[in-house]
Amino acid sequence: MNTVRKSLLAMVLAMAAAGADAQSIPKSGSLTLHTAYKGSGDVHQVTDSRVYWVGTWLGISYNGAGSGLFHANPVTCAGFLDLVNGAGPSKGVCTFADGTDKVHGEWTGNTVTNAPYEGSGRFIAGTGKFAGITGGWSFKCVPVNFNAGQWTCDQKVDYRLP
Repeated sequence: MNTVRKSLLAMVLAMAAAGADAQSIPKSGSLTLHTAYKGSGDVHQVTDSRVYWVGTWLGISYNGAGSGLFHANPVTCAGFLDLVNGAGPSKGVCTFADGTDKVHGEWTGNTVTNAPYEGSGRFIAGTGKFAGITGGWSFKCVPVNFNAGQWTCDQKVDYRLP
């Protein structure tokens, strides 16, 4: 009987802790993320001057405050670039993780080969503590090693929860 009580107490405490964690997130806020990405994909030369790139970027984000939402958690992005003479539009999707909870978004930007890259995104869905999230992010990325697909990005995130 003691084992049953201890198990029930442990479950109640775990559920309370999970609820407290979700409730401790402010209903709205702003934060800065710093992310290191490694991209890989396929290049398709469609004309002498036009190139399509289709691929993914895998990264790790760090909250600018040194802790908090998305700190030391993975980011997965997929997208495509349509470059004419080395410049052009790009767009795709990203998923930001915070533990097992995730935020999904879509982004757009303008690419210039081997140069800083800027754009913005909007949140389209969330799981767990991020269910019902709205808002988005702006970003500026700088190539560390363009040919190796290595980038660092700073993101300014603004969000609202129901």
